[in-house]
Amino acid sequence: MENRSNNSNTMDMKELSEALNKSELSGSKHDDEKPLYNKDIKNISAFLKKAELFRCEHNWEEAFKKYNEVISLDPNFLNIFYERGFTYLLAACINKYNNSFKDNEIVNNLKIAVEDINKQIKSSGDHYVYYFILGLAYKQLGNLESAKINFDKAKGLNKEIDIKKCILRFDKR
Repeated sequence: MENRSNNSNTMDMKELSEALNKSELSGSKHDDEKPLYNKDIKNISAFLKKAELFRCEHNWEEAFKKYNEVISLDPNFLNIFYERGFTYLLAACINKYNNSFKDNEIVNNLKIAVEDINKQIKSSGDHYVYYFILGLAYKQLGNLESAKINFDKAKGLNKEIDIKKCILRFDKR
C-alpha cells in the first residue's frame, strides 16, 4: 500500500483489494473443529481460484457454484461469505449497468450480498472492508441510511480510508 498519492494519506479501491489479499482476510478458521484433510484444502483452493476466474469473466452462475462448493466443504472458511457476497454485489451492479438482469434479480442479488457480508461479520468480526462493501450494497438497494451507517463503521475501523473516493471508483466499474 505504498503507492499513495503525494497529496493524500487515504486508501482507494486498489488498496482495499490489496488488503483483501493479505493473510488477515484469508485462510480457514478452525478452532475446536475437526481438521480439514489435504484433499479438502486442495479442493477449496481449486474452487476459489475457479470462482475468481469466473467472477472476472462475469460468469456469475459458475462463480456462485464454486463458492457454494467451498461452503459445502468448509462453511467456516474465513472470508468465503465476503467473497460470495462481493460477487453478488458485482453481478447486480454490472448487470444493472448493462441492463442484463431484471430489476427483481438485481434486488435479489443485492439482498444476498447483504446477507453474506453480515454472515462474514458475524463469523469473522469487524473489518473495515466488510462494512464498506455492505455500505455499497445498501447504497445500491437505495437504503442510504444503512449505507451511511456502514460507511461510517468502515471509516471508524480505518481512518485512512477515503470513502467518497472509493465509492466513486466502485461506481465507475
